[in-house]
Amino acid sequence: MKNEKFFLVRDLMMFKVTCNSINLYKSLLNCNRNITVLGSNIRLFSTANKNSNKMSNSLEHILFMQLKEDMTEQQYNGLVNHIAKMQENIPGVITINFGKNLCKDRSGGYNYGYRVLLRDPADLQVYDPHPLHAEFKNLLNEVRTSPPIVSDFLVPRQ
Repeated sequence: MKNEKFFLVRDLMMFKVTCNSINLYKSLLNCNRNITVLGSNIRLFSTANKNSNKMSNSLEHILFMQLKEDMTEQQYNGLVNHIAKMQENIPGVITINFGKNLCKDRSGGYNYGYRVLLRDPADLQVYDPHPLHAEFKNLLNEVRTSPPIVSDFLVPRQ
């Protein structure tokens, strides 16, 4: 048996594992693609499975922001309501999350987080210039104190 490669995903981190054992290989192929290792739920993708050879990915678009501590309730509600509009009306958006950072000691001064899960990496090209997103950035500019930190990365499609 040649070495078969598997991709394990845990806590949004992907690991490539090589399997040398035919028995382990067969067991992994026959499992329901979710396994538990040391008490952690892990999602399994096999390069031997023809559906997984072309593993499709979604895109996580994450911002860490410094927003004014004295932001009014009206400003906060405006952001939340606009997020709901974006989630419903921008093609490719699966979900959007926004909230106050609960971590005080390691926050680096970033007091709010924002996360968009896009169905496909190409959907970022639709999301970014979309008029609703442009309006949202204008609302953010009214309450932010510095530029955000942005991270875009691939995650296995659920």
